[in-house]
Amino acid sequence: MAYPHARSARGAALIIAMVLVAVLAVVALALVRRSNNEMDAIGGKRNYDRSVSCAEAGGRCCSASSASSAWTRRRSCSTPMPAT
Repeated sequence: MAYPHARSARGAALIIAMVLVAVLAVVALALVRRSNNEMDAIGGKRNYDRSVSCAEAGGRCCSASSASSAWTRRRSCSTPMPAT
């Protein structure tokens, strides 16, 4: 026995499936963009931390009171670095 509305029901299921796939694709795209933004933020934080560590190390090196170290004999902290 054939159902009179079977063809339109299959068409409706196809439309619903296509809409569902489109919604899932949009959600997936949003998640990828968010993860990329978080990775950029993490990279910026890593660069900031590295810069702060270098600045602190330079400050400790310049404020060291031991003038007998090899580094302070070669270059004083007040001597400007050559431009590269």
